[in-house]
Amino acid sequence: MISKIENGRTFPSLPVLISIINALDVNLSDVFHDIEPIVSTDYIHTKEQDFPIVEKEKSKGFVYHHIHNQDFSGFSFASDILEIHQNAKRDFVTTDGYQFLYILNGCIKYQLGDQQLKFEKGDSLFFNSRIPHLPENKHKEVGKILVVYILF
Repeated sequence: MISKIENGRTFPSLPVLISIINALDVNLSDVFHDIEPIVSTDYIHTKEQDFPIVEKEKSKGFVYHHIHNQDFSGFSFASDILEIHQNAKRDFVTTDGYQFLYILNGCIKYQLGDQQLKFEKGDSLFFNSRIPHLPENKHKEVGKILVVYILF
């Protein structure tokens, strides 16, 4: 559970979050002291050069450029550009929600449960991301995928 929280693949409920904070022997008020209120705006514009690189799971050759995340009532939305280098390695993962993938370039094989799917530039996939999944790139060209998460 901690790993899934750290990697943005699930969000803890308030009771779980409080249990984690208590287990770490941290004062609850210290955790929430510096939280700023969410500012409502009609749009958010972010330049590509401002997308931070985030590390998820123990992996080799997987580079996530974080675009945006937003919490709504009952669900969260997040998006990344995922670069998959030739012969990248990581274990299968699951995420609490759904994912939409759009292949920006490259040729990607995608293990979705027991199925193996093949994608090329312009292809897309929408799926229940509780199904164990793993993208693979066996080509020299770096594969790039727009990944949109809808998390509950």
